[in-house]
Amino acid sequence: MDEDDEPTSSRSVQDGPDEVDDVSVVYEEEEPTFPRIVQFRLGRSTVSAAAEAPYDGEHPHVFRVTVLRGVWERRFAAFLSKLPGRVRAWIRGMWPGWFLPATVVLKKWKRDWDDEFDEERDAYDTLKPLQGDLIPVFYGKTRCEGTRALVLSDADGVAACRQGMPPLPPEEFRRRVETVYRKLGALGFSFHDANLGHILLTRDGGAMLVDLESAFRAEPEDLELEASGAIDQFARQYRLYLNGLELDGLIGRGRHDRDREFWRLHYARLRGTAARPRMPTAPRREHGEGVLLDEQGDSADEIVDDWVR
Repeated sequence: MDEDDEPTSSRSVQDGPDEVDDVSVVYEEEEPTFPRIVQFRLGRSTVSAAAEAPYDGEHPHVFRVTVLRGVWERRFAAFLSKLPGRVRAWIRGMWPGWFLPATVVLKKWKRDWDDEFDEERDAYDTLKPLQGDLIPVFYGKTRCEGTRALVLSDADGVAACRQGMPPLPPEEFRRRVETVYRKLGALGFSFHDANLGHILLTRDGGAMLVDLESAFRAEPEDLELEASGAIDQFARQYRLYLNGLELDGLIGRGRHDRDREFWRLHYARLRGTAARPRMPTAPRREHGEGVLLDEQGDSADEIVDDWVR
């Protein structure tokens, strides 16, 4: 590590090592392999860790690592944890790597995502009161394998779109998302990317938010409107997710699943792989140019519009 990468005394521990301004020339052209050993620095600490697999199985630039410590290193870390608070804080400020948990997450910079990377780092700093509760703990920024990276805690939760069966009821999911936006709004922030992979369902009945590159500071008069729209969008995505589980036979039919085969054909039509679906049972009557109505007099498109609402 070059001398320029050493933190100055005026920088906080979370700032970590200084970084090269032009990082666009540093990029891994080949897909990284797993498992592998990586090294990174926090403050004056050099941390070795084992990277086993991408964090969510899809994005290789975000991966969980296990900090490698020998017997004596583990004993020394245990000794540090028993020191008086002021002494421990001073050591943590110089060598924060000794105080990392056994497992952390590294999120590396991606090509053409300079602004998003910086915005996410700044969001973690601004939302520090929510770290460990609503968002992961931010241990600092570093360099790993020649690329900038964020060092984050391994959140104890599962993405809403990867949860076990049976899934969370939609009403409970919405309640958790509303709690997330209420806490964000208390600090003047909102979040605009309604991706179910960004919401982690935690064991304590709450939720955590990840990928803070989509977090932004909103004007006070716009906070309520921003939150309301985002919550509705998350709820819509979640109901679509549940409907997919129903179509796959993983959960029972919801009240909007009028006929399983009808829905399969409907989505096949949307994908362009099937002709317009027909209800398996004879329609009561026809309306317009061949638009079939169900027993309640709703057309197929009206049923879909009613469901997604």
